[in-house]
Amino acid sequence: VFRKKSYAFDQRRYDDGIGSGSLYRRGRYTYGICQCKRGREDTKMDSYALKNVLKFLSLIGMSVTLFLLLPVLIGILYQEDMTAFLLFDLFLFLINYILYLSLKKHEMKMSIKDGILSVNLVWVLLGIAGAVPLVLYTEVTWAEAFFESISGFTTTEATIYANIEA
Repeated sequence: VFRKKSYAFDQRRYDDGIGSGSLYRRGRYTYGICQCKRGREDTKMDSYALKNVLKFLSLIGMSVTLFLLLPVLIGILYQEDMTAFLLFDLFLFLINYILYLSLKKHEMKMSIKDGILSVNLVWVLLGIAGAVPLVLYTEVTWAEAFFESISGFTTTEATIYANIEA
Protein backbone atom coordinates (compact mmCIF):
# COMPACT_ATOMS: atom_id res chain seq x y z
CA VAL A 1 0.00 0.00 0.00
CA PHE A 2 2.75 2.36 -1.04
CA ARG A 3 1.83 5.19 -3.33
CA LYS A 4 4.58 7.40 -4.56
CA LYS A 5 3.81 10.35 -6.74
CA SER A 6 6.13 12.58 -8.66
CA TYR A 7 6.07 15.31 -6.02
CA ALA A 8 8.28 15.30 -2.92
CA PHE A 9 7.36 13.47 0.30
CA ASP A 10 8.23 14.37 3.84
CA GLN A 11 10.17 11.53 5.40
CA ARG A 12 10.06 11.13 9.19
CA ARG A 13 11.80 8.46 11.22
CA TYR A 14 10.09 6.77 14.12
CA ASP A 15 10.97 4.07 16.60
CA ASP A 16 8.18 2.11 18.27
CA GLY A 17 10.39 -0.21 20.32
CA ILE A 18 9.84 -3.16 17.98
CA GLY A 19 11.32 -1.94 14.74
CA SER A 20 12.11 1.24 12.93
CA GLY A 21 10.72 2.59 9.72
CA SER A 22 9.93 5.59 7.63
CA LEU A 23 6.63 7.36 7.45
CA TYR A 24 5.97 9.09 4.13
CA ARG A 25 3.58 12.03 4.26
CA ARG A 26 2.32 14.79 2.06
CA GLY A 27 0.23 17.25 4.00
CA ARG A 28 -2.06 15.41 6.40
CA TYR A 29 -2.26 12.15 4.43
CA THR A 30 -0.03 9.19 5.18
CA TYR A 31 1.02 7.32 2.06
CA GLY A 32 2.96 4.40 3.45
CA ILE A 33 4.98 2.90 6.23
CA CYS A 34 8.18 0.99 5.66
CA GLN A 35 8.81 -1.33 8.57
CA CYS A 36 12.37 -2.56 9.00
CA LYS A 37 13.19 -5.43 11.37
CA ARG A 38 16.00 -5.07 13.82
CA GLY A 39 18.83 -7.53 14.08
CA ARG A 40 19.05 -10.36 16.61
CA GLU A 41 21.44 -8.39 18.81
CA ASP A 42 18.55 -6.21 20.03
CA THR A 43 16.52 -9.19 21.25
CA LYS A 44 19.06 -10.17 23.90
CA MET A 45 18.37 -9.13 27.47
CA ASP A 46 21.02 -6.87 28.95
CA SER A 47 22.05 -6.85 32.61
CA TYR A 48 20.07 -3.66 33.36
CA ALA A 49 16.83 -5.25 32.13
CA LEU A 50 17.57 -8.45 34.04
CA LYS A 51 18.10 -6.45 37.23
CA ASN A 52 14.77 -4.67 36.64
CA VAL A 53 12.92 -7.96 36.31
CA LEU A 54 14.65 -9.56 39.31
CA LYS A 55 14.01 -6.57 41.56
CA PHE A 56 10.34 -6.49 40.55
CA LEU A 57 10.00 -10.24 41.17
CA SER A 58 11.66 -9.93 44.57
CA LEU A 59 9.25 -7.16 45.62
CA ILE A 60 6.23 -9.19 44.50
CA GLY A 61 7.66 -12.31 46.14
CA MET A 62 8.11 -10.57 49.49
CA SER A 63 4.56 -9.23 49.42
CA VAL A 64 3.17 -12.68 48.52
CA THR A 65 5.02 -14.28 51.43
CA LEU A 66 3.53 -11.69 53.77
CA PHE A 67 0.06 -12.60 52.50
CA LEU A 68 0.90 -16.28 52.96
CA LEU A 69 1.35 -15.62 56.67
CA LEU A 70 -2.42 -15.25 57.01
CA PRO A 71 -3.10 -19.02 56.55
CA VAL A 72 -0.30 -19.72 59.03
CA LEU A 73 -1.96 -17.51 61.64
CA ILE A 74 -5.34 -19.12 61.05
CA GLY A 75 -3.78 -22.60 61.25
CA ILE A 76 -2.13 -21.71 64.55
CA LEU A 77 -5.47 -20.35 65.80
CA TYR A 78 -7.09 -23.72 65.02
CA GLN A 79 -4.11 -25.59 66.55
CA GLU A 80 -2.95 -27.22 63.33
CA ASP A 81 0.63 -28.18 62.54
CA MET A 82 1.89 -25.31 60.37
CA THR A 83 5.62 -25.99 60.69
CA ALA A 84 6.26 -27.01 57.07
CA PHE A 85 4.16 -24.14 55.72
CA LEU A 86 5.91 -21.61 57.97
CA LEU A 87 9.36 -22.90 56.99
CA PHE A 88 8.46 -22.69 53.30
CA ASP A 89 7.12 -19.15 53.75
CA LEU A 90 10.23 -18.09 55.65
CA PHE A 91 12.51 -19.68 53.02
CA LEU A 92 10.64 -17.93 50.20
CA PHE A 93 10.78 -14.59 52.02
CA LEU A 94 14.52 -14.91 52.69
CA ILE A 95 15.30 -15.69 49.05
CA ASN A 96 13.31 -12.68 47.89
CA TYR A 97 14.75 -10.42 50.59
CA ILE A 98 18.35 -11.37 49.76
CA LEU A 99 17.63 -10.77 46.08
CA TYR A 100 16.09 -7.39 46.91
CA LEU A 101 19.03 -6.39 49.11
CA SER A 102 21.49 -7.25 46.35
CA LEU A 103 19.55 -4.98 43.97
CA LYS A 104 18.60 -2.26 46.47
CA LYS A 105 20.75 0.45 44.85
CA HIS A 106 19.55 -0.42 41.36
CA GLU A 107 17.11 2.18 40.05
CA MET A 108 14.22 0.30 38.51
CA LYS A 109 13.09 1.71 35.18
CA MET A 110 11.23 -0.91 33.19
CA SER A 111 10.58 -1.00 29.50
CA ILE A 112 7.47 -2.56 28.00
CA LYS A 113 9.41 -5.70 27.16
CA ASP A 114 10.65 -5.99 30.77
CA GLY A 115 7.12 -5.47 32.06
CA ILE A 116 5.66 -8.19 29.87
CA LEU A 117 8.35 -10.64 30.96
CA SER A 118 7.88 -9.68 34.61
CA VAL A 119 4.12 -10.22 34.56
CA ASN A 120 4.51 -13.64 32.95
CA LEU A 121 7.15 -14.68 35.47
CA VAL A 122 5.00 -13.41 38.35
CA TRP A 123 2.19 -15.72 37.29
CA VAL A 124 4.54 -18.70 37.09
CA LEU A 125 6.07 -17.92 40.48
CA LEU A 126 2.66 -17.32 42.06
CA GLY A 127 1.56 -20.71 40.80
CA ILE A 128 4.63 -22.39 42.26
CA ALA A 129 4.41 -20.53 45.58
CA GLY A 130 0.74 -21.43 45.93
CA ALA A 131 1.29 -25.05 44.87
CA VAL A 132 3.86 -25.90 47.53
CA PRO A 133 1.42 -25.74 50.49
CA LEU A 134 -1.08 -27.87 48.56
CA VAL A 135 1.59 -30.50 47.90
CA LEU A 136 2.72 -30.38 51.55
CA TYR A 137 -0.72 -30.76 53.12
CA THR A 138 -2.84 -32.63 50.56
CA GLU A 139 -2.35 -35.62 48.30
CA VAL A 140 -2.28 -33.91 44.92
CA THR A 141 0.37 -33.92 42.22
CA TRP A 142 2.47 -30.88 41.34
CA ALA A 143 0.46 -30.26 38.18
CA GLU A 144 -2.84 -30.41 40.06
CA ALA A 145 -1.49 -28.17 42.81
CA PHE A 146 -0.20 -25.66 40.25
CA PHE A 147 -3.60 -25.66 38.52
CA GLU A 148 -5.42 -25.14 41.83
CA SER A 149 -3.04 -22.36 42.78
CA ILE A 150 -3.46 -20.43 39.54
CA SER A 151 -7.20 -21.04 39.71
CA GLY A 152 -7.25 -19.63 43.24
CA PHE A 153 -5.22 -16.53 42.36
CA THR A 154 -7.35 -15.78 39.31
CA THR A 155 -10.64 -16.71 41.06
CA THR A 156 -11.89 -18.69 38.06
CA GLU A 157 -13.61 -21.28 40.29
CA ALA A 158 -12.07 -24.10 38.23
CA THR A 159 -11.02 -27.01 40.44
CA ILE A 160 -9.73 -30.57 40.29
CA TYR A 161 -11.84 -31.65 43.25
CA ALA A 162 -15.01 -33.57 42.43
CA ASN A 163 -17.08 -32.76 45.51
CA ILE A 164 -16.19 -29.40 46.99
CA GLU A 165 -19.35 -29.15 49.11
CA ALA A 166 -18.44 -32.14 51.30
